[in-house]
Amino acid sequence: MPSTQQLSPQYRLAGVLDIKHDRKLLLWLNSAGLVITIASIFLFGWWTRMVRPDQAGMDITVHSLLDILILFGWVVLASVLVVIIHEAIHGVFFWLFTGSRPIFAFKGAYAYAAAPGWYLPRGAYMLTGLAPLVILSLAGLVVLAVAPASWLTLITLALVINASGSVGDLAAVIWLARQPINCLAQDFGDRIEIYLPLEKGSLESE
Repeated sequence: MPSTQQLSPQYRLAGVLDIKHDRKLLLWLNSAGLVITIASIFLFGWWTRMVRPDQAGMDITVHSLLDILILFGWVVLASVLVVIIHEAIHGVFFWLFTGSRPIFAFKGAYAYAAAPGWYLPRGAYMLTGLAPLVILSLAGLVVLAVAPASWLTLITLALVINASGSVGDLAAVIWLARQPINCLAQDFGDRIEIYLPLEKGSLESE
């Protein structure tokens, strides 16, 4: 089933995942984000020690105000790079599945790429959601093995930020994975709507 801008009359809105306004969901996502952050620090640190036994991996030492400022600068730089690349990957996959230019926006504390007006099959949307986490994590594992030692802290920070920042994407993918295979998803950036065909009996009764 290809992506479409013309929703079949048989399809009706069947559910909404509203990450911005669902407080209970936000609480769960924040908790999951913390777990993912800790897990990714250990994972990427372990990988670096495996492939670069001569290096310490992410070397963060704070002994003075200058060290704090330097660390803050690293975090800001890594965050900016991750946001740009992460959303660009989403955008590329939206474009691949729709043939149309996606929109990019920044609202408050988060940025997003979206394809409003397009209804994507479940599989296509799940690939789009997972792409930044999978692509950047795999690329990061390769880069950690060959990058200069002075880059390891920035690279590891970027990978951790990308992993923890993908918690919303993971929530959407898990939610969609529980939906029927013939569902269609429309992305608005801060919420996702799914559409399902009505049962035959329901169609006949209209």
